[in-house]
Amino acid sequence: MLWKIGRGEYGDGSDAAANLYADFLLVFDNCYTFNDGVGDVVSEAMKVLQNMPVAFAKGCQEIMRSR
Repeated sequence: MLWKIGRGEYGDGSDAAANLYADFLLVFDNCYTFNDGVGDVVSEAMKVLQNMPVAFAKGCQEIMRSR
């Protein structure tokens, strides 16, 4: 994802934020799928996922402030 950010592949503005968020969700979906929905990795990933909306929003706000 960092590579895609560096190359500008997510687009601009709110489209970029939405595309980046979609990739974050894909990471968690893949974690769940490839671990058969069970285990410590899935449990920890779900904890992170629960906090992701707030953390992502704060990150977007910080980016807007820095412009």
